[in-house]
Amino acid sequence: MLSQLLAVVTRKERLRMPKLEHELIRVPQFLSLDDAQPQPIACTICEHELQCGWCEINCQNCMGTNCLTVCQTPAEGGCANNCDSSCQNCLGTACQTGCQGCQDTCEINGQQPSGAKLEFGTVTATSIQVRIVGLNTLSWDNYGTSKVPRYNSFKISCIGDVRIAEKGSVSGTSKYVTYDGLTPGTLYEFNYIVNFTSDTGVTNDYSGGYAKQATNARPKVERWTWTASNGSASIAQTKAAYSAVTGHGSTTDFSYRVWNDLVNKVAEAAEAAGGSWNVPGSKYLSLEQTLMSTSDKVLTAKRFNSLKVNIGSRVSTGIQDVSPGDAVVGSYFITLADKLNQWIDSI
Repeated sequence: MLSQLLAVVTRKERLRMPKLEHELIRVPQFLSLDDAQPQPIACTICEHELQCGWCEINCQNCMGTNCLTVCQTPAEGGCANNCDSSCQNCLGTACQTGCQGCQDTCEINGQQPSGAKLEFGTVTATSIQVRIVGLNTLSWDNYGTSKVPRYNSFKISCIGDVRIAEKGSVSGTSKYVTYDGLTPGTLYEFNYIVNFTSDTGVTNDYSGGYAKQATNARPKVERWTWTASNGSASIAQTKAAYSAVTGHGSTTDFSYRVWNDLVNKVAEAAEAAGGSWNVPGSKYLSLEQTLMSTSDKVLTAKRFNSLKVNIGSRVSTGIQDVSPGDAVVGSYFITLADKLNQWIDSI
């Protein structure tokens, strides 16, 4: 019985066996080990011996790690990467000529050659500036027109936040996009997305150019002190100012330099906390307007209120806005300095 079963199985397997001559795989001559050692698939071999359509169609780009290394040499006429899938720019004059077909194919498919990349501008502890550079100049020139090929829009993405980037003033660039409110000392990944219309009128989004950039570490802000210099004012000037506001001293002892140090300390704390100097309404002044100079040392109501509100919006001071002609009590400055230090300690 067993022999009969084996006979049946054998007969069935025999019926399934294909004719051997139809299953043979022809090995290219250069891969044969009969007469020579194995060699990498160099561009010249791929182009002249294999006659493989893949290489000819795709810019004579060869496959395999060893071959890719050889292809990096411009003299071989190969491309640095797979042109058909990633539209990479090619190396050297000969290679550039060979890759033209690939570049045309990419544009027909609604893509653009990937010479573009992301470039970072100003980086702080809580913000990063980024733009797109290296865009195709012809498509960039045709931006906003009906001409082809053209770019239709530029976008930059970070942590799921996609922003529109306007066309820049420098050829082949977009304007900077600023991401605010970031975490200090943190690495962020960015990507660009361009909408591109090819010569044939095909429109598609093209995404690429991933790049990473870290925010700066949070700067350390020193607390305000009345016994040492906080910036431009000397130790003596700072101590004299303290005596003036605590001991009913002369207002002339309160140097405008001490005032400016206090204003700048508030601005420094605001930046370290991820914000900036606030101007909440027309009755408050900008940082520059709040500062004094050698020719303008008058403590106006607007100046005092602007300093007070920039501390009070973070830590309540209990001090109300003053009006022109109101007396500014010396204890206000002690309170403002104490609340400023409380805010600094929390950063």
